[in-house]
Amino acid sequence: MPKSQIIKDIVEDNVSLEKSLTRLYVIVKDVNNKQLAQWIENELNGYKETDDVPEYRRANCSLLQYSGINGSFQVTNVPLPEGWVRSDFMDSIVKTIIRDGIHHVEILASSENGAARDLTQLAGEVGAATHGEVSCTSIRQLIPSYIYQRICAEVKTKMITALMGLEKTYGNLDTLGIDISDKKQIQVDSANADLNRAVFNINVPSPDKKIEPWYSKIAWRIVIPIATAIIGAVIATVLIQYFGL
Repeated sequence: MPKSQIIKDIVEDNVSLEKSLTRLYVIVKDVNNKQLAQWIENELNGYKETDDVPEYRRANCSLLQYSGINGSFQVTNVPLPEGWVRSDFMDSIVKTIIRDGIHHVEILASSENGAARDLTQLAGEVGAATHGEVSCTSIRQLIPSYIYQRICAEVKTKMITALMGLEKTYGNLDTLGIDISDKKQIQVDSANADLNRAVFNINVPSPDKKIEPWYSKIAWRIVIPIATAIIGAVIATVLIQYFGL
């Protein structure tokens, strides 16, 4: 059972994800874990267009609604047929990336309807596809709340994994600080690599483990045994000739 209250607070939903991320950020900076700190910054502040957005923040949202005039009828928030928008546009629209900071994500996760993205700029596309029969005054893409709930769940899991790993290595975390003055840098780097591997599910080589090059393996497994055998045979021949065996 975790002994740090900071972990219990997350598990029992006593504090917001935003506050928990901020606490974790303070701790992570003490051990100079740059990769984990960058992830926390992105989750707190939101992901920029140039950022590599995690897979759990990507979703397919194909439900579009429009309001306007369809023939002689006025319609409000009815489904927009996919055939009214070019397929290349639809592909880019459906593949949705959630870049909002975790505070906004939490709000949308607890909302009833999630979020709506304004796509009224596609009105011209719809008008052309329907030969002027449909005139849109608004088009929006619906992003259900469960997508935001999934993001929150993923962030929560990663935080718990990180904090439990830090607690296992450094002890109780409730002072929001870690003293690494008695640790060698290689120990801290190795612990950071192991932690990032667990949190992000990636293969991060430990800095204290050097990867043996392929040619070295060949040398030890093939060339050296052959050379050893040849040298042994030569020595045996010399001894036989010398001692007349």
